[in-house]
Amino acid sequence: MSAPTVSSALTAAAVTDFIDVEGDLADSHRLEEWLALWNPDRALYFVPTGALTSGRREVAIIRDDFARMTERVRRLRSGSAHAQDPPSTVTRVIGRPRLEPGEDGSVRATANFVCVEVRPDRETLWAGKFVYTIAAKPDGDGLELWRKDVYLVNARSEIPSLTFLI
Repeated sequence: MSAPTVSSALTAAAVTDFIDVEGDLADSHRLEEWLALWNPDRALYFVPTGALTSGRREVAIIRDDFARMTERVRRLRSGSAHAQDPPSTVTRVIGRPRLEPGEDGSVRATANFVCVEVRPDRETLWAGKFVYTIAAKPDGDGLELWRKDVYLVNARSEIPSLTFLI
């Protein structure tokens, strides 16, 4: 599928690079930089317990707006998130995103992923589908993240702490 022609900033290459940067920042615990990718007025980070739905009534593992993400990052930085002391070693592999026009000039990008989290006492393999809503910044200087849905293949299994961001 070719890149939507919604905005010259929203090329397939630019969106793919943005997704790679978002993952790299999260994996390397550069969480303030990761948070800066989000539009504070539109941000929604959603990890449901089930399949590809995004209804507001669905039970979610994570349903964070920008304020809750900011609080999560603050808690991780404070040392009070004992499940992340020391921080997990995380790496993810993200498949080539498939793009389609979204709402309000955004692009919806869907990509499969595999993420490995290593803790001193365990290793966890996370896998699933990321669905991003990405738009050009209003000033035209780059892209911003409006929404990220994470549909885990193992969401209905016993899930260890998800203190880190996937």
